[in-house]
Amino acid sequence: MQEGVNDMGQNNLTALADAIESKPLSDAATETAIRTAIKNFTPGADQLGDFSNTDDVLHMIGQVLPDWSVSMTGKAHEPDGHWTCTLRESSWRDSDAVIGIGRGPLPHQALTAALLRVIALQSA
Repeated sequence: MQEGVNDMGQNNLTALADAIESKPLSDAATETAIRTAIKNFTPGADQLGDFSNTDDVLHMIGQVLPDWSVSMTGKAHEPDGHWTCTLRESSWRDSDAVIGIGRGPLPHQALTAALLRVIALQSA
């Protein structure tokens, strides 16, 4: 557990993930809160990229949770593909202590929400 994440609180991280799932990431305050949470969890993650870019979010997940499995399901349908992302340490079912699940109309939102939920669960 990182001290900065504890200061932010598990409930705040979960609320932030909920907000990301329900609206676009165009809000500067939301993006700042995401960056702060990730930097507190992984102090070495300085180049976090663009949260509205799926490739950048996948790169961030690789920095924060190296070797974790990423699973995505959804429909290639604009404007709402109903995407779901699952992050887990292994690809085996029911063997992980922490599993992050995120949902969103766009893949980058589902990925970001799942990452924040992992951080929240690991800080508990």
